[in-house]
Amino acid sequence: MTARPSLVIATAADLEVGDSVARDGVDFVITRLIPPTREEALAYGEREIRSGGVWWTLLAEEPVDATPGPNRAAVTRG
Repeated sequence: MTARPSLVIATAADLEVGDSVARDGVDFVITRLIPPTREEALAYGEREIRSGGVWWTLLAEEPVDATPGPNRAAVTRG
């Protein structure tokens, strides 16, 4: 099995659908992001994060406690 490169999710703009975000002691798997791309989130300045029936808005540059999803492309940022 090939090891995946380490991945750093630093801000809300770096999130992708399938990633897990820790919030108030609970891990949420992201099911939808508005705006959907990193570039659009940075241009807009904030991002709505949805996990099933739960959602919240973060500034695009706001730090997040997140883990990459299992199907995420192996990319290193940081």
